[in-house]
Amino acid sequence: MAIFEGTTKEFIKFIGGYSRNKVQYISRKHRKKTGKCEECNSRTKKLDAAHIKGKERPILIFNILNNYFIDNNKTIRIDLQEFEDIFVEAHEPIENTIRILCKDCHREYDSKNSVLSSVDENNDEQSIEEKEIEIIDNLLNSSKINKSLAIQLINDKSNLSLNNQNSIFSNQNNSVNVWWLEPNNTKFDSEMNIILNDSNDCSLYHFKIPANLIANPVILFEQRKEREASKIIIPISKTVFKDKNGFDFKPYLIDKHNY
Repeated sequence: MAIFEGTTKEFIKFIGGYSRNKVQYISRKHRKKTGKCEECNSRTKKLDAAHIKGKERPILIFNILNNYFIDNNKTIRIDLQEFEDIFVEAHEPIENTIRILCKDCHREYDSKNSVLSSVDENNDEQSIEEKEIEIIDNLLNSSKINKSLAIQLINDKSNLSLNNQNSIFSNQNNSVNVWWLEPNNTKFDSEMNIILNDSNDCSLYHFKIPANLIANPVILFEQRKEREASKIIIPISKTVFKDKNGFDFKPYLIDKHNY
């Protein structure tokens, strides 16, 4: 298990080039299957994988990192394998996140649509990294809710004593349209609060899972292979709160708080 802890700038410096290469790898089959530029239909020009507007790499990265900021959003702390898993899943289905374009069409598309419109393949890696950091920082500054604030809001409204140890939290991951949590399996031994933020509705859903209610999470949830933790993946909804493997959290919904 490799844990990264540092600033946005340090994270992008570490992961930026890797994430760009990862996109090329996971889009390779789609590029080969498409076999032509989806804009000009050329079959002879070299083809690129271009992110669709609103699904650009820095936006996908922000949607992941937004659940892993600590210290008043100054520091990121994330398991790098966990980041990779979510980053890859955020590109599925691949046709909803990637267009196959020749270099000329790619450049033109990005100049009109992409948040990275001021950089292209002719910019050096540092320029691309600086732009990605700027985008993520701007998104972070406009983000309304993090775990600490969510806990504070619920405690103030409900006179409860939630804290970082007895609570887990997820913002919406709009890239994959889910709430994504990965608690260590030992969390289920004690009473556990789950907080899901619906930023579109400005609401916090608070669930309370009694101690030992889930005695064997290994059976109920998908597991992280490299550590004893469960993947809880809940499609975004206002009425249904079922993990993708079927466990229903709705009976344990305590309250919905607006902010």
